[in-house]
Amino acid sequence: MSTFFKSIGLSKVKLPSKKWLAFYTVSSFALSGVIYDKQQQKSIRQNYIDQVKDISNEKLEINQLPRKIKVFIAPPPSDYLETSLKFWSRYVKPILYYSGLDYEIIVENQQGVIRSYVANEMRNLRKSILDLPLKNLEEEQAQLKEGNEIIKKPEPVERLDMRKYMGIFYKMELPDEIKSEDCVKNEPELTGGVICLGRGAFKEYITGLHEGLLGPLDMPKEVIDKAREISKIENDKSKDTTLQTSTEMVKDITNEEKTNETMMDIPKEETFIETIQDSNTLVKNETTELPSGDASAGANEDASANEDASANEDASANEDARANDKEICLPSFLPEKSYNEISLPIELNNFQTTLKDRETGLPILIHQPIVMIPIPNLIGFLNIPKRIYRFYNKRYMCDSICGDVTHLVKQDTIRRFEKGDLQLGLEEELDWPSRWVQKGQDRNSEWVNELIGDKRVYEQLKVINEKRE
Repeated sequence: MSTFFKSIGLSKVKLPSKKWLAFYTVSSFALSGVIYDKQQQKSIRQNYIDQVKDISNEKLEINQLPRKIKVFIAPPPSDYLETSLKFWSRYVKPILYYSGLDYEIIVENQQGVIRSYVANEMRNLRKSILDLPLKNLEEEQAQLKEGNEIIKKPEPVERLDMRKYMGIFYKMELPDEIKSEDCVKNEPELTGGVICLGRGAFKEYITGLHEGLLGPLDMPKEVIDKAREISKIENDKSKDTTLQTSTEMVKDITNEEKTNETMMDIPKEETFIETIQDSNTLVKNETTELPSGDASAGANEDASANEDASANEDASANEDARANDKEICLPSFLPEKSYNEISLPIELNNFQTTLKDRETGLPILIHQPIVMIPIPNLIGFLNIPKRIYRFYNKRYMCDSICGDVTHLVKQDTIRRFEKGDLQLGLEEELDWPSRWVQKGQDRNSEWVNELIGDKRVYEQLKVINEKRE
């Protein structure tokens, strides 16, 4: 063996030092722990995917749509929405995808969006029972701005139905109406489904059900007045900041002009540059004309200016698009959660019958089973040991989440919602930063307040999670 090592140029073979051996040992243990956990997650996820694959192979009539599940996603406190979306893409979406079910995602970047969405759905249901005109969230939000008229819904425009000319209906008769498979089921708890990703999303969902079913149909006057006062204060603050920034910009421009005048003596011509202000005024600005010898430099500057202008236009267009897609958050119609003092509306008929949407024929959200998925998100330097432990044991969380989603898809562990289920995901609140919780208490945030439920409402709910005492 020694002659072999000598032949390849290694006269002596010796082990590394103790420090290097210790480093290699620790690194190999750390890396092997990560690889093992990843492999276990993959096998667990594949196990649950195999359990729901048979559902996707079931036959579905051409005039039926698959069951739809609504997913509410909220970001964890002091973190971004991407953290919650990782849980969705890793543990929830694969199960729904391979099961062949449809799903709708409702996300929020600010508190109150999910509550506003759910409450408005319930209010529109009650209005449809009473044959009153329905309102969307944009129309509700328009009432909060003084002087704005309520937005009217555009009239539907007839469009060419391409299904008559291509697809499976090219040589087949087009069905009169297409409905979801949930419309033909007799048991409402076997229809649809609701997934709440995060304790905050679960709180807003339950609060939105109570607000929409027990609250008034229209926004109370005191809520509108209070919201207008708050928006007026915020607008005044924003105007002050924009005016300050615009005056600073004008000062900088004039200072640059003075330095240019002292640096070189060049003929000048007056032009006007529009400066965006709330008052829509024009600011007069003097610019210098380049000599004829620097025509190429001037052309380059013009080209760069055009590029900057196009970039600014694209940025402003993106900002306008974001403003149009801004999430709508309405103030609560029930500022005081005194549910016991509110009588159940007559149109709900004491929930003696299954309430369905008149347009789709689907049972409403209150009849559909719920799955609450906590999002552990521990942050902080002092919590590093706990974070390391969780990092190497993600397979247990994967098993729990994928298992609950699989039960929702298969509809095999549905039970009645009880008062103790209001505490589902309560362990997630232990990870919330104490400073954030203190700020929430000062601002009366609905996330840090205790979740209160009315027996008349939560008795109609169904849940998939294990029972909590």
